[in-house]
Amino acid sequence: MADATELLNPTTPLAFLPPALANQFEQMRYLFAATLGAYVWDIGVNLGNDYALLFKHRVGFPTVVYFLSSKSIHIGLPSHMLRLLSCTG
Repeated sequence: MADATELLNPTTPLAFLPPALANQFEQMRYLFAATLGAYVWDIGVNLGNDYALLFKHRVGFPTVVYFLSSKSIHIGLPSHMLRLLSCTG
């Protein structure tokens, strides 16, 4: 671990990690942010189709499984992203 007096800016997030590890962590956060953005885009594009599937067609087992898996991702992906962001915040 680096000494705080040797760092140029000790209040910078990830300043106390080795540069290679900090770089990998940043790349992982960017990947998760891009994944979250793509998922939000997917929700926006398919919102009308989901409404039609839920209210204009018969709800069967595959529909229930689809919505349960969709809602688990609604909760899991943003919470994981917030946990990654809070590691250095």
